[in-house]
Amino acid sequence: MSHVADARGPLFAAPGGVLSAATVAGRLSLAGILASGLFAAGSAAAAPPQLRPAVACHGAGSPAIRTNVSFVDELLKAGIARSPTFATQADELASSDLVVFIEPMFQMRADLSAYLVFMSATRACRFVLIRYNVRLSDSRAIAIIGHELRHAIEVAQHPEVVDNASLGVMYKRYGRQIRGAEVYDSVEAVTAGHVILEELLNPAVNADDIVR
Repeated sequence: MSHVADARGPLFAAPGGVLSAATVAGRLSLAGILASGLFAAGSAAAAPPQLRPAVACHGAGSPAIRTNVSFVDELLKAGIARSPTFATQADELASSDLVVFIEPMFQMRADLSAYLVFMSATRACRFVLIRYNVRLSDSRAIAIIGHELRHAIEVAQHPEVVDNASLGVMYKRYGRQIRGAEVYDSVEAVTAGHVILEELLNPAVNADDIVR
């Protein structure tokens, strides 16, 4: 796994020609999901998972993916418009009981580009937070957000995850530990980030061909 902290550049700026999946994988920074107290948000007492009806927390004007930062909102719109994979993930989260907050960070650990932590859970829905390195170029920021949205989908698929402790238990079972006892990742999230970046840089490429 590489960690590239490049300066913010023009949206979807790409070098000439089509990038291969291997090239994209080598250049894209894809940090994993964090499940330890190192970055853990406070977790409120959770409602039993069977009491949380799907999408009860997604009303009019309350999307599943939220931010209060205007340029992050523009990134999300661009991701949905330019990347079929990103758009599909957004649709999947919209039909889940998960609410995802996106927050840009100007200072992050040097070995991280983004991470996800569990915030809280109610009878209606569960809340997670994604933080990402604001110094990434726009296309890479969208890709790393997409990587973490894949993690959010993985959380949505496991109703037993109701706090950071159960998040860690789930990833110890289904994910892969990539650093010490605190950072986990998944093949699906890594693949999603790579595919999203290539869709942004090379929109004419068939996404099915990217992961072959």
